Amino acid sequence: MEWMDSGFRTALLLGLLVAIVLLQAWVIGSFQRQRKRIRPEIDTFGVNENQLLTWLLHAPLLICVFKKSGETVAVNERFTELLGYDSTDFNEANEMWSILIQDESNREKYASHWLEQTKHAKSSKLQAEEVVVTAKSGRSLMIEAHLSEVGDFWVCLLNDVTWRNQVERELEGALNETFNANVAKTQFLTNMSHEIRTPLNGVLGMAQLMSETKMNEDQKHFVKTIQKSGEMLLMTINDILDLSKTESGGIELETSVFDFRKCVEDAVEVCLPKLNCADVEFSHHIESAVPSRLYGDPYRISQIVVNLLSNAFKYTHKGSVSLMVQYSLHGESPDEMRIVVKDTGIGIPLEKQASIFEPFTQADASSTRQYGGNGLGLTICKRLADLMNGEITVMSLPGQGSEFCFSWCPETQDRSIPEENVPEALPSCPEPWKVPGFKTLVVEDNIVNLRVIELSLKKHGISIKTASNGKEALEKIRKESFDLVFMDIQMPIMDGLRCTELIRKEIPKADQPFIIALTAHALADHMNQCRKAGINGFMAKPFTREELNKSLALFNNEKNNDRLLCFF
Repeated sequence: MEWMDSGFRTALLLGLLVAIVLLQAWVIGSFQRQRKRIRPEIDTFGVNENQLLTWLLHAPLLICVFKKSGETVAVNERFTELLGYDSTDFNEANEMWSILIQDESNREKYASHWLEQTKHAKSSKLQAEEVVVTAKSGRSLMIEAHLSEVGDFWVCLLNDVTWRNQVERELEGALNETFNANVAKTQFLTNMSHEIRTPLNGVLGMAQLMSETKMNEDQKHFVKTIQKSGEMLLMTINDILDLSKTESGGIELETSVFDFRKCVEDAVEVCLPKLNCADVEFSHHIESAVPSRLYGDPYRISQIVVNLLSNAFKYTHKGSVSLMVQYSLHGESPDEMRIVVKDTGIGIPLEKQASIFEPFTQADASSTRQYGGNGLGLTICKRLADLMNGEITVMSLPGQGSEFCFSWCPETQDRSIPEENVPEALPSCPEPWKVPGFKTLVVEDNIVNLRVIELSLKKHGISIKTASNGKEALEKIRKESFDLVFMDIQMPIMDGLRCTELIRKEIPKADQPFIIALTAHALADHMNQCRKAGINGFMAKPFTREELNKSLALFNNEKNNDRLLCFF
């Protein structure tokens, strides 16, 4: 039994030994087979690794590679070529930045930023940073550093943005010069407008007063010529100011409710005196679908209508001129308003139609002498239309007339504006206009303009007291109560804005006068300044008899209201 037990154990051990040998042989065989299978992939990876290394060394960007611990691994040829350093010049990243960044404060700041990024990075690509570095040659460069985490390494890509920054600085300088030039141009035009309007007010004012005296036919003709010439000069000044404001973005459209139909009718009434040819028939029609109440800028819409009609009248010798106002409902899309002015005038060649909207341009250079004008009307119309998100189009043939169409999508009163918020028309002021018992002060430093306003008010039976500057006016108002003040704005010693502010501050509200600015400044920001100072009304020089009547009616009917009346 013992020998059987001994033989069994021996056989069992031999069997186990054979099983172990067979298992080992299988494992070795399996490993060899796996090795043969992945060997091509290992060889391919070696090739790709070499290709990757070649690309890194010859890449157009500056590249430096560091271990996560900070030691330098390699820099590429572009890095050495541009900065003059290789991987032997610095052992770690901080040493590289201490060499490249000469300014101590910037060096510490950037090194701290670098450490913060590498320490707390939550993504493989970190935010780019611009920094000024100094090459081995001493040349300063602006680089943009991109830091990326790749496995166990930090790869820093440096992009030379010196040229780009120089271009950006030059562009910024050019933009600043352009802005300053526009500011200087606007200031120049503003000052010139003021200096021209001041004597022009005297010329037109005195001509108006003279036309109301007894004169023979020659004298009447002379006065009429003076008035027409002055009006043409004033129109040119206004056009140049409008053009300047559209170029500089200085025009801000008003957003008020107005009677659109009346706006168009008033524009037509303004233009009718320019229709002096009996051979030209004029007609206008406003479709029934056109809403009465609109939300927008009535003055600018009226300005476009007046310019288009004036243009049609000027170039039409015989035939007809027509104005059509149309309104199209588009369902869910915004509704469209169209103002169409059509004439049978000289027409415009196709190749000239695009240029007529350019400043100081007319379809034919000879038309400047034959028809006059400064070539700004259509330019201003086009830019005002753009401000309203609308457009002006033209269809024309030489000798067959022209058709101009101004279209835009207005907001109607029915859509957003309560009827009760629509301002009522100002009552008309009959001639002669007399209101007994109120005191008027005129503050004006120009003797001629003072005489013009004095004689104009005298026509209404109004006597005045005068002051030559704001300080003198303030002293008189402190001593004596006035109902109405015509205030010039630009004056020596104390201007009209400061004088008005002190009046509103010092004089009890019940005793404060109704103040109307009478100034040669005619820009919208001047109106806003007047409004902020507490001025109630605004008249730009030179003013007409109708504008004076309206301002007096404003005083008479709304003395206790804070409203601004604008006449330009």
